[in-house]
Amino acid sequence: MTEQRGRNWWFVAYPDSLKADWRESLDAQGLVWIESPLHDKDVTPEGETKKAHYHIMVLFSGNKSLKQIQEISDGLSGVKLDIPNNRVKEVRATVRYMVHADQPDKYQYGLENLVGHGIDLAEILTTTSDKKSALKEMSKYILENDITDFGELVDVAMSNDIWFDVLSSRNTLFLKELVNANWKRNHQDYWKK
Repeated sequence: MTEQRGRNWWFVAYPDSLKADWRESLDAQGLVWIESPLHDKDVTPEGETKKAHYHIMVLFSGNKSLKQIQEISDGLSGVKLDIPNNRVKEVRATVRYMVHADQPDKYQYGLENLVGHGIDLAEILTTTSDKKSALKEMSKYILENDITDFGELVDVAMSNDIWFDVLSSRNTLFLKELVNANWKRNHQDYWKK
């Protein structure tokens, strides 16, 4: 049988048997990882409270073997690997699962309570649809507020993570052109002299 390999892995960690410095241990290894809030309100189908636990996702730039993941998890103690279900197939969906975001029948731990270590969670959680909506909102803002200076738009975008993400990505040229068009429209008379 071929060894299971993948770029992204997750596991369950039980706080009552984790090393006291488990977070620092993962950080010290230079890992990029995501920590769920403590799941202490989960219940079984029979209504019994499940053992408190964290969901931990570790992300790599290249493939890692299950054995390599076990070495990381063994160093923490109190970790359960659910072989073969530890390889993450879809990061965004798994991150949402880590707080039951799409499972209204389960306790909602809140996306805002996830902790990214070495990663900006907004990059993972923002969908293409969210980015398109933000681009439309920014375009509307430029036109309605007669923005003629790109720096002014940057100032506004810095207080909104999705806007700033969109503004600092490949959409910058489009938004700059829209700001420039506003400036030209406001200065038409100057050019006619």
